[in-house]
Amino acid sequence: MTRVQATLRVPGTMPLPALLTLIQDVEAAGFDGVGILDSQLLCRDTFVTLGLAAVNTSRLLLFPAVTNPFTRHVSVLASAVQTVDELAPGRTKVVIGTGYTSAHTIGRKPATPGVHHRAAGAPRGEGGRLRDDVGAPRVCVGAAHSGADGRLGAEGDRAGG
Repeated sequence: MTRVQATLRVPGTMPLPALLTLIQDVEAAGFDGVGILDSQLLCRDTFVTLGLAAVNTSRLLLFPAVTNPFTRHVSVLASAVQTVDELAPGRTKVVIGTGYTSAHTIGRKPATPGVHHRAAGAPRGEGGRLRDDVGAPRVCVGAAHSGADGRLGAEGDRAGG
């Protein structure tokens, strides 16, 4: 029988000491992972929070839930994810979305799937068109030794475009 894994998405709206205690309590309760909301005007910094969680937990999978290539340039994301991965080897992943709340809070529209593909360096066919026949593109997250990687995904009515 396959074990069901359970992760929680945690908004970083509490003061950091309380947020860190919550993340440690999530680990103690037996959950498998914690995703930290990445919305710059609503929460504490996602990657500072993930870094603190990395050094104050021992087994939780840690990830931004959800980050985006719109308000965080892909090179900045790569550096941030690599840093967290060095603090928690094998316990990180990347989840990239449209950046709806991040964009909305600064008066902009969310990223389109085309932005995701360009950020990930998705293969292109004739005429520079994005190829959809190659599966989910992988996101480069820094140096070759980093074990973290991510997949792009989009769903729902805000994913079109």
